[in-house]
Amino acid sequence: MAKINGIEASAIAGLGQIGVGGSTPAPTVYPTGGLIANSGAPNPNTYDGTNSAIWSLNGASGSSPSWFVRPNYGTDASSASVWTKIVANSSAVYCLSSSGELFSAGTSYVYSGRPSSGFVNGRLDKITGVTPTASWTDITMGQLFAVGINNGYIYGTGAPNSGEFGSGSAGYSDFGTWRQLSTNQGWVRVEAGQTHTCFMSGSSKASGSVWISGNNTSGRTGMNTATGTTNNRAEPFGLTGSIFTDMNAGQSNTYLVSGGRFYGTGLNSGYQLGDNTTTQRNAFGAAISVGGFTVSKVFSGVQFGKVITTESFVFHTGNQTYVRGDNSNAQITLWTRLHTASAEFSASWSAFYYPKFVNNNIGLIGVCNNRPYYLQPGAFNYIAVFPVSNQPYQSASYFRGPSTNTIWTPFFSGSYPNLNITASTAAFANYNSDTSTGLYSLWMYLTPQ
Repeated sequence: MAKINGIEASAIAGLGQIGVGGSTPAPTVYPTGGLIANSGAPNPNTYDGTNSAIWSLNGASGSSPSWFVRPNYGTDASSASVWTKIVANSSAVYCLSSSGELFSAGTSYVYSGRPSSGFVNGRLDKITGVTPTASWTDITMGQLFAVGINNGYIYGTGAPNSGEFGSGSAGYSDFGTWRQLSTNQGWVRVEAGQTHTCFMSGSSKASGSVWISGNNTSGRTGMNTATGTTNNRAEPFGLTGSIFTDMNAGQSNTYLVSGGRFYGTGLNSGYQLGDNTTTQRNAFGAAISVGGFTVSKVFSGVQFGKVITTESFVFHTGNQTYVRGDNSNAQITLWTRLHTASAEFSASWSAFYYPKFVNNNIGLIGVCNNRPYYLQPGAFNYIAVFPVSNQPYQSASYFRGPSTNTIWTPFFSGSYPNLNITASTAAFANYNSDTSTGLYSLWMYLTPQ
């Protein structure tokens, strides 16, 4: 059987379609790899994702998906593409291709980076407003904006109002258009929180100087203040000239890694900084110990944080429930290693994906041994973003777990170490706190091992 990028060619055409004309729908064909998407529903009678209208962010507004479906591919988009990063907010999603091309879909053009003319709700189309069109290297989204890097320059779109662009003004209105935010090249990474942005300059994404701009509330920017906005990109207070290897911006915090050490700033009411206090930090200050281990990657949640060490161990801090994954919801006040006795989860962690900006926890995806696992709080209007029925997926199936789980549940059926699905990137859409009418969407890029 012919394959395109590891996907059976016969499975690409018509995925997620419900038939055209006549009274008999076309047979359901489930995705066998590549980019997939789904959505939750607010109605408790239709939350299982099998009989409700999928959100238009998935490119299938008004249809009735059986479960995960392909997005509606538009201009230059293809189910054979290799996607390296997915980001989203409440009305748009961006997908960065390994070819350096950037694509977006949305419920409207406003935050999509594409003009209103010719815009189709939910369709994944190529960004052509910035040239060259195949030189994008990074993309991130905040609550009201997107920031990306093209050919080493920083570009922004949307309506930031707290200096998130780092380009001199607190607010801009660039709906469907891109604004060049830097006059110099050499920018390699961008990571946005709700209302602030981290920028990295250097020769590669592996390390460089970090610059931050945006809302200073709760000390999240690390500029030694908790008021006003930082409208021009600036290096963190007290850490000027430092070289960093990772950075992550959350709702009210920023995490940085330098020399294998963890630095954090911002809100600490939920022990987000892991320093055994609830004292807010307005500047990064001294490094915070992570059990004496060398830090590799950092992930800043709303009321929690996670760290992956160079050994691929996971450390956790915070008081948010349903995010630990070790069968406990107890708060942790300082960085603590989890899963030490688990053969499946003790090591080999590589990433975590979660809604950074909602006040209500939709859930969490963790990638261990390259395989996706999930935690969910069980609220009826969130549950559909995770497996709700055992549907075929290659030799496995989407695995329906408990409605509320405190232990990492595999996204697909099969026991460790036999799961054969690799998840390389994912994103949750909808960053508002609406629990009654919000439709919550999850996008993932999967590759069969």
